[in-house]
Amino acid sequence: MLKKVFLVVLICVASAICQAQTQTINKKDRVFYKLVFKNIHSAKTLKIADPFLTDAKNNNLLLKVYDKNKKHLGFIRNLNTTTGCNSLCLPLIFTLFFDSNAKFIKLLSTGTLTKLGHEKFTEQDLAKLNFLLQVPPQSFLKIKQPIEVVDAITMATKKEFIKDVVPQAGLTSFRTFQYLQQTQKKIKSDFLNGTPNH
Repeated sequence: MLKKVFLVVLICVASAICQAQTQTINKKDRVFYKLVFKNIHSAKTLKIADPFLTDAKNNNLLLKVYDKNKKHLGFIRNLNTTTGCNSLCLPLIFTLFFDSNAKFIKLLSTGTLTKLGHEKFTEQDLAKLNFLLQVPPQSFLKIKQPIEVVDAITMATKKEFIKDVVPQAGLTSFRTFQYLQQTQKKIKSDFLNGTPNH
């Protein structure tokens, strides 16, 4: 009898914690997120490791998002990271969107993705990056660090990768791919329905 009572209390506490984590999204963020999820209303915050150990606290968070009727829409990950060049490169600030089955939908940025020489991404650059992330080039699977994509002295994209990246943005192209791949794997292993930590 005591075990049953304890189990009921434990389930109630766990349920309350899960419900407490689901919160209405603030208006500013909702406007941005609605560019992808038109009916977004609330989100549950989940923990995810940042494999590149950046200082940004949000890099360790993943949002599981819902509409007003609590229908699961998908996942959102806001990131503020580096290109991996360990030099004077500007930070990369972008958001990854996935559907409820962890399929990548889109990357959005508020004008904070840059190319060689700190030149900002154009709309065409962002469109090409999204295309590359939808169907990653085979060459990306052989690379371990973004710096392998560029010449160590000039930082220009190596010839063998020119067709596989946004022009003059080899580091940015590969770093965003790394986060996409890591996020997708984590969602599939830990956060889809039927897995223990959803």
